[in-house]
Amino acid sequence: MRVLEYTDQPGHKTTGHSHPDSVMITASAFRRRLSSHGEHVDVEMPAGTARWMAAQEHSGENTGDTETHTLLCGT
Repeated sequence: MRVLEYTDQPGHKTTGHSHPDSVMITASAFRRRLSSHGEHVDVEMPAGTARWMAAQEHSGENTGDTETHTLLCGT
């Protein structure tokens, strides 16, 4: 099992990257824009949420006014 802790600040943008199948646990509430293959999805997550994420490739942007803080658990 791999556990990755991720944090960023409002306005931060990531480059394209991939994730294996994983569980995301939110340690803070946040808003993000995820982009993949020219499509964009805006996501708002409350703190304390556990969510299954299928393997994916995307870039992301913190579009909110709070820090993004998550734990990603996968293989």
